[in-house]
Amino acid sequence: MEALRQADVRHIVAPCPHCVHTLSREYPQLDEGFRPRVQHHSQFLRELVDDRRLRLDPAAGAARRATYHDPCFLGRYEGVFDAPRQLIHATGFDLVEIERHRDRAVCCGGGNAGFVREQQVATRIDQVRARQVAETGAEVLVTSCPECMMMLSPATRENLDLVEVVAAAVVDPT
Repeated sequence: MEALRQADVRHIVAPCPHCVHTLSREYPQLDEGFRPRVQHHSQFLRELVDDRRLRLDPAAGAARRATYHDPCFLGRYEGVFDAPRQLIHATGFDLVEIERHRDRAVCCGGGNAGFVREQQVATRIDQVRARQVAETGAEVLVTSCPECMMMLSPATRENLDLVEVVAAAVVDPT
């Protein structure tokens, strides 16, 4: 925190919802004077798209169906539900909601070592989510948390971080 203060950091964009939560909610409790603007990359990217500083090809994900896994810290703790979905829509994917989404989404299990403790393969969260993804008919599972990516990678044939979806749709400004 001291290094951030010394560098006079005023805006932080993080790809990890856990980091967003720590930087925006916990660090300020330790130092009242430390109040930078903290955003998850989904919020920052959506602002760039809204401000027309980043253009996305709406045909990039065309004819493909995706579902989105809401990370615990991004959704339930930070209240960020719409920005990721708006970006997925902006890239042309047909977004279908998975069972247990938004504030009712299940944890990927990464934050509490669920992958280590759960021994029954049929009840492991990646297997439960795999069944739920299959029920949506989605080809792609998108999330926006490195832990969720790691935990849910066995769940479907194709898992993408939201930033990968956006990067594949960026229109060259030249």
